[in-house]
Amino acid sequence: MTGRPREAADHYEASLKLENGNASTWNNLAFLLATCADPSVRNGSRAVELAEQARQVTEGKNPVVLATLAAAYAESGRFAEAVSAAEQGLRLAAAHPNSEFVKALQAQLELYLRGVPYHEALTARNRLNDGANE
Repeated sequence: MTGRPREAADHYEASLKLENGNASTWNNLAFLLATCADPSVRNGSRAVELAEQARQVTEGKNPVVLATLAAAYAESGRFAEAVSAAEQGLRLAAAHPNSEFVKALQAQLELYLRGVPYHEALTARNRLNDGANE
């Protein structure tokens, strides 16, 4: 996402039509739709649909997919499910430690426990682009 999340979402959707069944594409689009700094791009229900497909294909064994699923559930207001998915992701991530990923997922879990969805930060570049589009 180089400051043009709507275009990125469109490209992911086009890619899904060409290669239906790609867990990575489902996951990436789900994460964008669940966490985008631009609220007009976010779509929690579509993010849940995509992330659940990615989880099914990965048999619930990919902590990154579970983290995305947690973010999608939270964006949809399904915080109990977000907490559960994040906790599952953390358990799996402990087997293959990536301290940055684990720290990020723990921080996101703290948000879900408080009933707050996770959204990417709006960068200075994004703010400039948003201002140019007003």
